[in-house]
Amino acid sequence: MKAPYFIQRRFFSLRRYVNEELFPDAHIRQQLKNKNKIERKEIVKKINMIVDECSYACYIFSIKQLFLEGARAAEEAVKLFNELGIKEFNIGGKDFSGNNHNVLEGKKLYDIMINNINDEQLKNIIMTSTYFSEIINRYKNVSI
Repeated sequence: MKAPYFIQRRFFSLRRYVNEELFPDAHIRQQLKNKNKIERKEIVKKINMIVDECSYACYIFSIKQLFLEGARAAEEAVKLFNELGIKEFNIGGKDFSGNNHNVLEGKKLYDIMINNINDEQLKNIIMTSTYFSEIINRYKNVSI
């Protein structure tokens, strides 16, 4: 199953960014220097595995941020409207009030997503990181 084009484009742009951050061209050339064809192939394979995993972590992290920031925005909007004496409001056919389902939806989606990640190390990276750079820096320490 293929992801929609706009998601593919976003992911490949993110992967390109991660690749450039982790393995600048000069670094790759240095790693491949004086290696035979088989060794170069193994190094490139390892680099691709590291870049793929880091890219996945960054992509999941960005979805986490989207879910949690959406939940925070909904909570703040409810709070603001309450201060103005408005107990409920509607956006896009969804009612927001108190801590109803729509207000908490982002947190629930985040919980579902994070609970479906089986790799505990990856889960920990996503849950404890605040910025892409933190994730990328963790993967810079992986040897090739």
